[in-house]
Formats: sequence, C-alpha cells, structure tokens
Amino acid sequence: MLVGHSWGGVIARTFTHAHPDDVAGLVLVDATHETIDSRGFALLPLMYALMGIVVRFGGGRRWLMKTLCPPGAPASYRARLEQRMSDPALWRISLRTAKSEGAGIRPSLAAVARDCPELPAIPVHVLTAGGVSGPNLKQIQRVHDAWKAMVERAPHARYTNVPSSGHQMPAEVPGVVVDAIGGILETLAARR
Repeated sequence: MLVGHSWGGVIARTFTHAHPDDVAGLVLVDATHETIDSRGFALLPLMYALMGIVVRFGGGRRWLMKTLCPPGAPASYRARLEQRMSDPALWRISLRTAKSEGAGIRPSLAAVARDCPELPAIPVHVLTAGGVSGPNLKQIQRVHDAWKAMVERAPHARYTNVPSSGHQMPAEVPGVVVDAIGGILETLAARR
C-alpha cells in the first residue's frame, strides 16, 4: 500500500502505474492533480527567492514557520524546520532543491495525465483539504471536481473532502489520514 501527500500523490500514482502488481491499495492525501493551473508554476522561482529573503527577518521567519508548520505539527517536525531555516547552508540547499523540483513539475504533470489518466483498479481513498473558498477558488474547485470525477470512474475508490484542514493534512488532521489508511487496510484484509 502507498500513501502520497501533495506531490507524493503524483509519485504514488506513477509508481502504481509502473508496478501494478506491487501496490494493493492507495491513499492520496490532498495530492497534486494534473488539472492544477500550471501557469502559477511560473511564479515558483520568485516564491523561492522571496523565501530566501524573508527567512532572514524575524517576522518573515515566523510567517514562514506558520505557513510550513501548521498548528498541531509534531514538535520534532518544527525543530527540524527551525534548524534548517537557521542554518544558511542548509536553507540554501533546501531552496536549490525546491527550485530543481519546481522545474520538473510541468513535464511531470503532463506525463501523469498521459500515462495514468485513471485511478488503478485497487482500493483507493482520495482526501482533499479545505472548503472551496479563498483567492484561488476556481483552481481549488477544478482540482476537487477532477478528483471526484476520477473516483466516480474507479470501482474501488472513495473520495472525502475535509473542509477543516489545510494542505498540511498529515499534521493538521492526522486522525483523518490514519482512518483512511485503516479503511484501505480493512478492505484489503476483508478480500483475503
């Protein structure tokens, strides 16, 4: 069984497509969907440059910590993030890695749309975060609708929206994620 959060959902779907006999179940946790508006990806280099600047200032660092480490996140996660942000060399490596990954997003989404247009014929639970509101309302609605449509076409898939959670679902609502994983495991156990 694989669990993929955010970009990890793309990786989990790609792996499952390439190795169908090795994956019995899938949980996608606010996973990136290929219908996401890719024009926004052009802004990633600017965003990473701004992150490199704001981390140098107390208010900017606090804002970034709040953005990257939601309330309820484990103390160990917060400590690692604070350590990384406090060490200029580690922070440069993090930003350089993020920039490199960002450059591959568009081609990777095109590949997943081409190679994995449907969910696999295994138990799948798709979780999406947040209500459909905010400044990027159309994009959020498009992604939620795309996941719902994929789930409707898949015989063993389930869709759940969690309006109380933001994108960092594993830290914000870990119980929901654990329940989804448990549900897939129960389904798999019942089939044996």
